[in-house]
Amino acid sequence: MLTGRTVDENQHYLFDDYVHPTGRIRVLDFEHPNARAQGGQAAGDAMLRYLAKHPFTAKHLARKVCVRYVSDDPSDELVSAVAKAYLHSGTKILPMVHTILCSTEFWESRGQKIRRPAENLVATVRALGAGVRDWGKALQSLHWQSSSLGNVPLDWPAPNGYADTASAWRSAGSLLDEWDLHLGFAGGWWDGFAEYDPKLLYQGAKPATSGKAVDLLTRTLTGMRFADPHRRALQHFLGENPSTPIDSSTLRWYLAPLVALILHGPHHAQR
Repeated sequence: MLTGRTVDENQHYLFDDYVHPTGRIRVLDFEHPNARAQGGQAAGDAMLRYLAKHPFTAKHLARKVCVRYVSDDPSDELVSAVAKAYLHSGTKILPMVHTILCSTEFWESRGQKIRRPAENLVATVRALGAGVRDWGKALQSLHWQSSSLGNVPLDWPAPNGYADTASAWRSAGSLLDEWDLHLGFAGGWWDGFAEYDPKLLYQGAKPATSGKAVDLLTRTLTGMRFADPHRRALQHFLGENPSTPIDSSTLRWYLAPLVALILHGPHHAQR
């Protein structure tokens, strides 16, 4: 039913009825005589409209959207509610999203989703406030980085898209690769990007102590205040107490690796 849909030499869509076979078609409860090749496009459109409104499609799309915005294992109740919104709206997507945003499950889902590698890269650039010096080279850097992580946007060959669950991405190898890229951004190594202003990481203020600096860095980079064990781990990396005056702190030399270490943590990995 979908044969004949192709592109011309300029990559523009066209329907080639010469390669469209004819004959009665049945897909689930959909039937069509498909008698004429010239009517193949209309016949295929009719089948697609039927499939778009099918409850199986509604449930499949609802689960994908819930997995995207809520958790890797959304409740059956939420999936059913989102599928219902899809069907009752005539297959519109916005009512599905509205149903999710109005659910308690969504508002309690912070920290349940892990960023895919390409998202992690973009989030890293945004967190650092790194500008672009050369767009061509910066995009080449991002393309190479996302390719090394197996997540080049729009590059998945199958129609189901990249996996959107943590189990598909969280491995020792991918974690080490992401850490290496974080360190490169923190150190200003990647071609095409301008150096970020360290003062902005301190929110424009000069912290009095090492501990205050760590607090400002974690808030700026992740939007969160780290728990005491995590803050102690960062101070251990610096090899000093939180009360160490900033002018005597090892941050004078270790700012870039400390920034990378903060980005390595679960706070930055979460969507």
